[in-house]
Amino acid sequence: MNIYSLILCLDFFFEPFLFEQLPAVDIDAQNVYLSEVERSDVYLGILSKNYGFEDTEGVSLTEREFNKASENHFCCLIFIHTVVVSC
Repeated sequence: MNIYSLILCLDFFFEPFLFEQLPAVDIDAQNVYLSEVERSDVYLGILSKNYGFEDTEGVSLTEREFNKASENHFCCLIFIHTVVVSC
């Protein structure tokens, strides 16, 4: 199952927030992410090898999302996708 199939399945049970589905607007991305995390009941993180760029403080937005969810005592579910390369 690819990630998009998983997201379609989640739509039946949850109201997932996907930043990629927002229209282009003049709003700071970090504020949008963190405000959506604050109004959530569950934080679902699906991570792979790369999960965002570090800001000037050395913290990625993905890490800030997780920290915000943890501070608010949400149910945090983290899945790490690994890629196996055979030679």
